[in-house]
Amino acid sequence: KGEDFDLRIRVHDDKFEIFGNQKEIHVYKTRVNIAAVEYFAVRKDVQLKGVHWGGRYYNLPFETQFPGGYLRAEERVYVYGIPKGDRFEINFLAQNGDILFHFNPRFKEKK
Repeated sequence: KGEDFDLRIRVHDDKFEIFGNQKEIHVYKTRVNIAAVEYFAVRKDVQLKGVHWGGRYYNLPFETQFPGGYLRAEERVYVYGIPKGDRFEINFLAQNGDILFHFNPRFKEKK
């Protein structure tokens, strides 16, 4: 109560995977065809800060060019995922492959 939360629902053909604050909460087996779901509703006592849907399964390594050919000032890059190992990396690259920004969180290393 009173704290920010991040709730994600990953939709599969036969189940919903529910994640709260980056941790798996539960997996619900679907009882209906996913195509029958037509609406999304949030009700009751909550301050809603945003809703986003979309997504797909991404194969790694994943690379894509920014719209218009390059990253612009004041744009945002959102990366959603769940770490499956001790580390991963995100890089911003120049056209020639030079790494211009490198982010490499490591989860099991001591500080």
